[in-house]
Amino acid sequence: MKKILLLGLLLGLAACSRSSSHEKLVKSLQSIQSWTATAQMVGETWQQGTVPDAYAEQTLKKSQEEIAGETKDLTESLQQQTQQIQQTLQQLTVAIERHQKDAIAAPLQQLSTHYQQLDATLKAQEKQP
Repeated sequence: MKKILLLGLLLGLAACSRSSSHEKLVKSLQSIQSWTATAQMVGETWQQGTVPDAYAEQTLKKSQEEIAGETKDLTESLQQQTQQIQQTLQQLTVAIERHQKDAIAAPLQQLSTHYQQLDATLKAQEKQP
């Protein structure tokens, strides 16, 4: 009887652990997606001339920091996707530092693509138990 209870307890803990790690993954992806959207919005408003350079630069730096902090719970393929987002954010930051409004169109489009990819990944993850 004790063995059955112990086995049940271990199975319950394993299920909670899997659920907990799955929840961490989903929360990390949601955070990365949110910071990606924030960076895109700031880039677009900077391009339109409605936010100052310093604000745009600070927000992009914060986006990069927050995204970097979320990578520990990601799979290798998602970490690679996150690295691509970081590279795109760096391109955007350089364009803003150099005040090259015409140079941010491509990084902004890439951020939009990254956002859509994250959205698809999140929807797939949320369907999993």
